[in-house]
Amino acid sequence: MDDITMIILVIGAIILIILAIAVGKLRSDVANMKYTLEMIERKFGTSSVDNMNIRTEAPKSESLNNDLNDEIRKLILEGKKIKAIKVYRVATGVGLKEAKEYIDSFNIY
Repeated sequence: MDDITMIILVIGAIILIILAIAVGKLRSDVANMKYTLEMIERKFGTSSVDNMNIRTEAPKSESLNNDLNDEIRKLILEGKKIKAIKVYRVATGVGLKEAKEYIDSFNIY
């Protein structure tokens, strides 16, 4: 091998070692953060997932759907279309596009 190839290989090896060290440090930091979060959860008796407003599926109750639709109609009539989209997204867990399409389907303008 010539000198240039050897220099490139050495530089590549050094870069790989630096990246491996950085990844190891990041993993250590994440483990420390996870441990700290678990301690906080134990102290306050909660789970981080409990505090997130996450719904995995749309509500199935007929009365809940009627109440939701009534609230959406009211917001649309008040000119609060963006608020109606947000309410629908929170209640059902759908994406922005789907929520906007649903709100637009009311045609109450």
